[in-house]
Amino acid sequence: MKTEKVGVLVKSISLEFEKLLNPRLMKYDLTVSQYKLLGYLFRHKADTVIQADMEKFFSMTHPTTSELIKQLTKKGYVVRKKNPGDARSRVIMLTDKALEMEETLTGIADAANSELTSSLTGEEREALILILNKVLAAFDKTFPSE
Repeated sequence: MKTEKVGVLVKSISLEFEKLLNPRLMKYDLTVSQYKLLGYLFRHKADTVIQADMEKFFSMTHPTTSELIKQLTKKGYVVRKKNPGDARSRVIMLTDKALEMEETLTGIADAANSELTSSLTGEEREALILILNKVLAAFDKTFPSE
């Protein structure tokens, strides 16, 4: 696909990434969308994470995020507990099952990411990451370094 439309390119890359990752996650009864939330929780284990944090980070609606958390809860990957700092919200926490799977799941995602960028040199990959983060920063998002 040849186009100069950044939005089209970014969406196409996202779809290709999902094509790489979804079949690998199926083995663990996960979808890419569910894994995204787990990945967020893996990176924020030391933090108190509430649903609104993930909604903001991923620009997801409340119902979508709520349904994903509900599915992850049923599958035994997360639990919701009362937030000691705010009785109106619940903290989303990883279960022992999720923590035991962290290295495996992160490895799967990292391998898919490497495949996605395999045609780039190390320098090109770094430049791409820098540029994409710069575009995202324009939307006043805060992303953890990875």
